[in-house]
Amino acid sequence: MKKWMAALLTACLLCGCSSEPKTITITNPVKLTTSTADMSGYTFLQDSSPAFQEITLKESLRMFSEGGTGILYYGKADCGWCTRAVPELNTVAKKYGVTVYYVDVAQEVTDEDYNALLDDISTIFITDTTGQKSFLVPEVIAVKNGKIVDHHLSLVDEFEMTDDSAQMTDIEKKELQNIYKKLMTEIAD
Repeated sequence: MKKWMAALLTACLLCGCSSEPKTITITNPVKLTTSTADMSGYTFLQDSSPAFQEITLKESLRMFSEGGTGILYYGKADCGWCTRAVPELNTVAKKYGVTVYYVDVAQEVTDEDYNALLDDISTIFITDTTGQKSFLVPEVIAVKNGKIVDHHLSLVDEFEMTDDSAQMTDIEKKELQNIYKKLMTEIAD
């Protein structure tokens, strides 16, 4: 009887001491001009009120120049990798109460703004065999006090886009969700 009670008490203590946060608080000191993101082009996203707020590329630059903190998602709805990343990013953001700032890279931008973006984030660009740096999507960037703390490009290594209907496995989705959760916790208050 004592062993059973000890086991029950241990189980209760372990459950009560779980390190799994209910929310992840990320306070952005920069007041960005946002709008409700139109995520309707992301065919695999089935949430009618996703955790995304749309900002322009110019507004995303303010995150760096004015010492902002938050999760930036650069992508576009006609990108197969983006359409698969967004539902997983949304799942994590909704679970932990985090707003994701969405920059639609399909929108036209000025050369000046693009060059400013290069100045801010070119360190995370992929360099091809000719030495040319490329800005690829989906790119999720964790910014704290105007500095890139961490980022994640694309999906997971194991996933292969064999055709337009290819889907990640549940294990791959969970792996990607864990990556996004890590990004969020790294910049939490």
